[in-house]
Amino acid sequence: MRGHGGDGAAKMSGCHRGVKACIQQVVSKTLYTHRKAHSLNLAIMHASKEPCARNEMTTVKVIEFCLQHSAKMLLQFQEFRSNSDEDRAEMDRRTKLKTLFETQWAARADALFTFKASFGTVVRILED
Repeated sequence: MRGHGGDGAAKMSGCHRGVKACIQQVVSKTLYTHRKAHSLNLAIMHASKEPCARNEMTTVKVIEFCLQHSAKMLLQFQEFRSNSDEDRAEMDRRTKLKTLFETQWAARADALFTFKASFGTVVRILED
């Protein structure tokens, strides 16, 4: 083993009780590096301090939360989606909106794509 990486959390990078310390006890010359994908995510999170981007993300999270935690709204979403002309190929495999994770930029992109693809359905549910 030459090295290992993590997200910078104490459990991973702690020099006394973290995974880094446990690995270095066994293989003393390993190098610990901060994961580049996590660094990119931190940069995106800080860039999202822009009011427009922050408001968009907050709105998507609130709508997703309402649809996920209301059985009535989730059932409406599934019914409206099945009668919709929206991106059929993509939405056929999805029965609900995806959670907009704060710390996972790849999952965030997927959640925003799902929200965009089902926007008409979401609007109909909120109007109803």
